[in-house]
Formats: sequence, structure tokens, C-alpha cells
Amino acid sequence: MLWEYGIDAGSENLRLVKRGTPQIVRESTYTAIREGRGTPFAWGDRALMMLGRAPKGVSIVKSVNQGVVDRANLFAKWARIILDEDEAILKKSTILVSVGGAMRKDAAEEMQKRMLDEGISGVGLVSSILCSALGAGEKVMDAEAVCVLDVGAEQMQAAVISGGRI
Repeated sequence: MLWEYGIDAGSENLRLVKRGTPQIVRESTYTAIREGRGTPFAWGDRALMMLGRAPKGVSIVKSVNQGVVDRANLFAKWARIILDEDEAILKKSTILVSVGGAMRKDAAEEMQKRMLDEGISGVGLVSSILCSALGAGEKVMDAEAVCVLDVGAEQMQAAVISGGRI
């Protein structure tokens, strides 16, 4: 399957790209939530601007920590808001999300389920280290091994990839 859009869920930023074009969206992974209700009301850079200055009764949280989406419901809602900017994106069934290597399989499946619940169709998941190699133009399916180092905001990953395997 050829993926048309990609979402990179980093610890500090979420990036949305369309195949063949430069980055479309780059926003912080912070969310502002009203305490007691658990209702998110600000996302991304808007929520980040409130960090340290939030009014009483408002918590500023990250949906991604140390490369792991640990608040799948917030991440899915946030992704939906970004994707609502372009209704054509939601109609496509080719959205690929990269996730950190530390993310457990059940947590990744939960995130995928939450995104589908938000109406984002055709969500696929791939390791972020593999995405880094592809983004650098490496031929990850070749038999010759490639060493990749991905330095993120909260974690660093190193991998040897050969024949599509990490």
C-alpha cells in the first residue's frame, strides 16, 4: 500500500507530511485539560503557550512521553483536529503514524483504535527508526545493512536495518 500522509509522533512535536511535499504541520504535543471534567480545550502550540501560566483548574499535559503515546485518547483527538483542517485527508485511507520503539504493542494498538474511533480511516503504524532511515533516503529493503541514529527530544534510538528488518 502506498501511504499518502504520514504523522510522526515525537515527544515534543507532532509532524504531518504529505508524500512528495514539504512538512504541512508541526505542532507541540501538549494539551490543555480542564481538571475534573477531563475535557481538552487547547492543543499543540496554543497549549504549550499556557505551560507554567495555566489558570487554576487547568492542566497542561503531553500525549507523547519518551517516544511513547501514553494518552492515546488525547493524541487521537489532537490528530483529528489537525486532519480536520483538510477534509480530503480524512477521506483517504492512507495515513501512516510512526511510533517510538519503546511503545508496547498493546499501547500502539490502542492508539490506532482511538484514531479510528475519531473517524480517521486507514491508520497504519510503523517504527520511527524505520521512518528516519526512509526519510534519509536509505534503501532499507536491501541486503546491505544500514546503521541509523535518531536523536529526539526525550530519547535517542540506534538501529541496524537490513532487508527491511530492524
